[in-house]
Formats: sequence, C-alpha cells, structure tokens
Amino acid sequence: VVVADIDTGTRFTHEDLAANLWTNPGEIPGNGVDDDASGYIDDVYGADFFFNDGNPADEHGHGTHTAGTIGAVGNNIVGVVGVNWSVKIMTIKIYDNDGYGTTSAMLVNAYNYVRMMELRGVNIRVTNNSYGGCDEACGYDQATKDGIDAMGAAGILNVFAAGNDSRDIETAPSFPASYTSPSVLAVASSTSSDSKSGFSNWGSTSVDVAAPGSGILSTTWGSNASYGTMSGTSMATPHVTGAAALLSAHNPALSPASLKATLINTVDQLTGWASTPIKTNGRINVDRALRNQTVCT
Repeated sequence: VVVADIDTGTRFTHEDLAANLWTNPGEIPGNGVDDDASGYIDDVYGADFFFNDGNPADEHGHGTHTAGTIGAVGNNIVGVVGVNWSVKIMTIKIYDNDGYGTTSAMLVNAYNYVRMMELRGVNIRVTNNSYGGCDEACGYDQATKDGIDAMGAAGILNVFAAGNDSRDIETAPSFPASYTSPSVLAVASSTSSDSKSGFSNWGSTSVDVAAPGSGILSTTWGSNASYGTMSGTSMATPHVTGAAALLSAHNPALSPASLKATLINTVDQLTGWASTPIKTNGRINVDRALRNQTVCT
C-alpha cells in the first residue's frame, strides 16, 4: 500500500522512515534523466512541486513528522511507530523551506502527479493533506476541487486537516477540507483525554472524524535519529490517513467510499463536543474499523 504524503517533504535518511519510503521503480537514481517520462528528473522518492524538481527532501520538518505518524517503521527497536508498521510513503513536496508559498496551481500539479502514478499501477490508496487556508487554499477554487475529484475517481481517498483556527467551518469554510467531494475525509484534533484540542476547527457536516493531534511524538527533521512532539490538525490527519492505509492492506478491495464509511462508522463517541460538533462526534478507533468494515456499493 502506498500513501502520498503531500507536505514539506521527508528526511529520506531518517532511521525510522527510510525502510518505509516509496521508491519509483521506473526511475534510475542520479542519472539526470527522466527515465519514466513523469515530467521530473530523478523523482526517486516523489517530486517537489514548489521548486519543480524531482527532489522532495524536507528542509522544514513538518512533512517528516506527518510521515512518522503514517508509517514510522515498527518492531525495529528505535524511535516511534506509525499507524502502519510497514507501508510505502510517496513524498510530495509543495512548500518552500519555511513551509510557505504554495499556490493552488502547485496543488493541482501535485494532485495530477499522484493520479498519474496511480493510473500507471502504483498502489496509492490514500493521500495525507496536513495543510489548508492561505496561501494555497484561501477560498474555493474549482481547479483544486477537480484535482481532488480526479484522484477520488482513480481510487484514492483524500484525508484533509480541518484547520487550526478554533472555528466552525460550516459558517467560515476552510479549504480544502470544506470541499464537498466524496473522496474528502476531514479531520479534527482531539486530546489524550478525548476533549477537543483548543486550536481545532469543527463543523457538523464539514468535519467527519477526530483523531489525536495534541502533543504527538513522531520523527523530526533535525537528524537521522531525531524525534519530537508537535500539535495541530496536521498531526491528527496522518492518524486517519494511516488508518485508511492499514484498512487497505487488510482488505485491498475496499473503495475510497468504503474506507471513508468504515472509519466514520466505527468511531468512539466523544462526550463534551456538543458545542463544537463534527459529523460523527467521534474519534477514530482503528481496531474497530478493521473488525467492522462498511462495504459501499
């Protein structure tokens, strides 16, 4: 199972990530040639859509952290563990070195690359999208929505962060999470005591599920063996992305709709969210999702 992590890149040499990174079977590393005619030279681990090249190395840290939650290697006696012990993470970089500057056009190009690779036979089942708002998504953009819908039509579930503005996105939308696309699964952040994280957005129809996003320990960019905590709906989202990937490994026949429905239908109900509701008023339960799948027709 391949997960496309659309973020600031990944530290390829991290001790707890290297074994779980996707590598492009059609590309010969370091030969300066676009061997697979993807439009990017030496796109071995994925591609960089900010600097428009084939080297999506993390120079910020955010993407390395989300990648660890999705799939830091398990049972290797180091560091942390992802929701998936074994998975392949495709690195899609959309930001500059300070974590800013992405445009909607860069997003669309990234989405098109992911869709292209899926149609070529790479088993991309889910994308992780721990971003939103300005600069890349200040408001509704039809091309961005079309790109998301095209990935969905290709068999990919797209998991988005609800945002960190502590607001109701029913009345003040936060894109891309607020797109009414069937393949979008929007995620709020919960704490270790199952309360809403103070920063988390919510929405009774726009936000689907909650997941842990406060004080999350994961891989960090500083060195090949560095770890640290971060908070945000950015940290909640890869828990859900990882759960979707795990479900896909458990049952490869599940469609994006089935993956989404399963995760929605198997939440643990949360008390105390009445004033800040989300669609399920629940936090994901991966064990229950694996045991009780919803198959959509």
